[in-house]
Amino acid sequence: MRIRALESAIQAIAADNRTGASTLCLQAAEALISFAESADEDEFASETPRAAVALAHAQPAMAPLFRLANDVLLAAPDRRRVVDACRAFAARVNGSDAVIARTAQTLVPASGVILTHSFSRTVLTTLLAAHRNGKHPRVVATESRPVGEGLALARTLADAGMEAVLIVDAAAGRWIADTTVILVGADAVADDGVVNKIGTSLIARAAAACGRPVYSLCSTEKLAPAGFRHRDAARPAQEVGRDIPRNVTVWNYYFDSTPLDLFSGIVTEEGILKPEDVRRRMAQIEVHAALRPMLDSEPAPS
Repeated sequence: MRIRALESAIQAIAADNRTGASTLCLQAAEALISFAESADEDEFASETPRAAVALAHAQPAMAPLFRLANDVLLAAPDRRRVVDACRAFAARVNGSDAVIARTAQTLVPASGVILTHSFSRTVLTTLLAAHRNGKHPRVVATESRPVGEGLALARTLADAGMEAVLIVDAAAGRWIADTTVILVGADAVADDGVVNKIGTSLIARAAAACGRPVYSLCSTEKLAPAGFRHRDAARPAQEVGRDIPRNVTVWNYYFDSTPLDLFSGIVTEEGILKPEDVRRRMAQIEVHAALRPMLDSEPAPS
């Protein structure tokens, strides 16, 4: 893979509005490895830093892409170290779901109701594993507008024999009081909160009012460095509705940030972390100079 192919891969990642952060990160790691193994010395030396920065900006709400880009920059210009960093990162992401699922299963009730929002590969892995181990809760999945990825989650659960209920996003408040636990994924965990599908913040606040626990399930690769703020671009108005009058402004963003203190814990491959544990871990992340301008920026509207 030469630089044009790598650029195309990064552009495809930037345009993807359905795939989760973990999967996009694996795609990026594969593209970077292919480039590092095929580029000549001059191309590798000149283009790797630029491509890494472009990757971090491709989906700026997704911390794993930032962390992968950061690892590449810290390993460059050594070609072998770059390849090893990408492979190690991919291995950690690939191996984390099963480990997290073992811990998160302790949060899954034998019966009762679980509410989840959007599509999280880690949440799905946890629910399927719990089902195989004899737990049979009802899973309430929001449709997750505007793209509707909640339908894919509900369909997968139903195909596995689980009881799944698909609801419109606005109905989440109706279900909170009857919910045993809320499990969501994350695209990033930053010092100002958990970045996830827009609407997560409202669900977490409603859960707090009703005394229901909320957990975010994600690998430590989604822990962002201190100062990281998610930046989310406005999405196409046509996703919200058709034939919208010209004088109507459509506000369509995919992500919001939910304060860490609204979560009972962040479930990682290293166990269940409390907010103070998360903040301590984030403060220890080394950030390459090329990515520091992305830190301490103003957050997107949420």
